Amino acid sequence: MSKASSFKQNSALERFLRRLPDDVSDSFTVEQLQAMQAALQTTQWRKHPVDIRLTIPVLWKKFYFVLIVGPERRTKRRNSIAPIWTPANILFTIGLISVGMLLSIGVWQIKSVSIDFLLNPPKDKYPAGIPFKPDQESCETSGRIWQNGECIDYDHDPTF
Repeated sequence: MSKASSFKQNSALERFLRRLPDDVSDSFTVEQLQAMQAALQTTQWRKHPVDIRLTIPVLWKKFYFVLIVGPERRTKRRNSIAPIWTPANILFTIGLISVGMLLSIGVWQIKSVSIDFLLNPPKDKYPAGIPFKPDQESCETSGRIWQNGECIDYDHDPTF
């Protein structure tokens, strides 16, 4: 049994050692293997409270979106590697804010419309002239009102 095989219970170290030729992995000292194991343990993926991963098809390409939220565990040096304000990030942020604002305005507009008005529109507010009732008698017998020489229907449905 080689020294390297005794460290294979660590999955990250095991994957690393499997990629190496046997003569190379067997050449590491116990101290080197312990140091590699310690270094690999700090880079193992940890569970995060929020871990959302999406693949979004756009036209003929697929894009991925990852949102991970959790306590900061990275070192200061590693934390400053990726710049936040790149042109692509700025455009994405502007687009996200724009979509959010449009959705907010849409919800506000829908909220401001009375549902009762949509279901039961006021019938007396939409008078319509009825051109096929040319005289007062035919107008009034049909339940409409003769006004200023014209047949007016106050029960007109505005959605008609």
